[in-house]
Amino acid sequence: MKLYERAFFVGEQTEITFDTYKQVLEILESSAGLSYPRFRCQRTSANYQDVMGSGYGREKEVLDVRRQLGPKQTDILVNPIPYTNVGTVREGQVLHACLWSVRSQKLSEGEVGEIIQDVYGNSVCAWIMENLEINKTIPEIQHLHAFIDVATCQ
Repeated sequence: MKLYERAFFVGEQTEITFDTYKQVLEILESSAGLSYPRFRCQRTSANYQDVMGSGYGREKEVLDVRRQLGPKQTDILVNPIPYTNVGTVREGQVLHACLWSVRSQKLSEGEVGEIIQDVYGNSVCAWIMENLEINKTIPEIQHLHAFIDVATCQ
């Protein structure tokens, strides 16, 4: 069973990014076949409403992402609800961010790498993963998950 749409590394693979890759695959494997709401509940490290506030729903999430992007077409935003276990085994060593883009064409691996390196430096190491359509938080806006080894950031 396919667990994600695409995945790749930016920069040299480190032990931290490889461990993160294995953890995320375990999460995806354990939730394979779940509907999106159940997948989201399973993967969150805290209650979604507690983190985002009561009354926070999908529509507000879409508006928030569009507001944060502003005039930019593409940006990296820290994920307020990182995937369960990512960063817990290696507390503070992995940053879970999302690369959002309202561009009509899909970002290539090269473009993603350039964007990540522009923000976090040329020596950054990150594991990039795009969820299957059924598991995307906001399928209307192109986004990929970036699990960044903070020790490699400049």
